Amino acid sequence: MNINSIELLDINNSIIDKFKQTIISTHVNGGIIIKCFKINNKNLLSPYLCEEHERYFNNFFTSKDIKQAIPELKIEDELVCKTDFERISPFLLDGDFGDTIYHGGAYESFPGTPKEAKNLGEELCQFIFGDRILDILPYRSYNPWSTWFYDVAWDCTWFLIDKELKRIWLICVTDTD
Repeated sequence: MNINSIELLDINNSIIDKFKQTIISTHVNGGIIIKCFKINNKNLLSPYLCEEHERYFNNFFTSKDIKQAIPELKIEDELVCKTDFERISPFLLDGDFGDTIYHGGAYESFPGTPKEAKNLGEELCQFIFGDRILDILPYRSYNPWSTWFYDVAWDCTWFLIDKELKRIWLICVTDTD
C-alpha cells in the first residue's frame, strides 16, 4: 500500500460517540477504536481480494499507512497472530453490534434491554451505510491480531468495506478481567 492509497477520515458524530461511550462503560479495562478510511486505490475494495483474505488483511494492517493512522493499535511489522476474519451477512451486522453491547465486558453489563442494545447497533449501521446494505462487505474476527487486544473473550474486530463510498471502517473492541 502506498501513502496515497488511503486517507483517514474525521468521523465525529453523535451516533459514533454514543456507541463508543456505551462500549467504554461496559469494557472498563479495555476499549474501543473506530476509524474510517477513504480508499483511493479501488483495488483495495475488491471482494475478490478476500479469496486470499488472510494475506489481504495482513498487508492492510501492517501497512505504513495504517500503522501511522492508528498508532494505539501498536502494530508491529508482523501481526501477533492470524486475523481469521470471516465474512458475515450485512443483514445481521446491527445484531452483531447489539450482541456485543448487550453482553458487555468482563465486569460491567449493559444496563438496558436487548432491544435497546440492538437499536444502538441499528443506529450505528444506519450512520455507516444507511439503506445501502448490499454495498457493504462486513468481516469479523475474534482474534487478538495486535498487542492492543487483551487476548481474552472480549476481543472483536469488524472490518467493513463500503464499495459505493469507497471506504473501509475498522471497529475494534477489547476488555480483560
